[in-house]
Amino acid sequence: MTKLKLDHLTIQCVNLDASRRFYVDVMGLCDGFRPPFDGPPGAWLYDDDGRPVVHLYAGRAPDRIHDSALDHAAFVVDDLPAFRSRLEAHGIAFGTSTVPGLAVTQLFFRDPDGVQIELSDASASAQIPRSVRS
Repeated sequence: MTKLKLDHLTIQCVNLDASRRFYVDVMGLCDGFRPPFDGPPGAWLYDDDGRPVVHLYAGRAPDRIHDSALDHAAFVVDDLPAFRSRLEAHGIAFGTSTVPGLAVTQLFFRDPDGVQIELSDASASAQIPRSVRS
């Protein structure tokens, strides 16, 4: 069986600079190489493993900010309380939730383009059972 692994999330931005600052300053990703594509300007943002996990490109109309079937993008972090403090320092409103039956706390908030972001602690997320198919 072929393994499937999520590679990246692409977001069409209303304001490329604001979105880039959010994913770098708040989310802790690093701005890096992006191929010279034809079309609108953009940015590739890299995680600590050097993978370009969030791709941004300009051109979304402000009146289309919620035209998407995407519900949310989820990330895990190694220190959820520290990330909570980071959100507070940036004045970003967030909600919390606990996964029923597990000791997994999640933070939910929105990026500048309205994409809902979920954060959970990496060690707590490891508690979630994996389904195995043969």
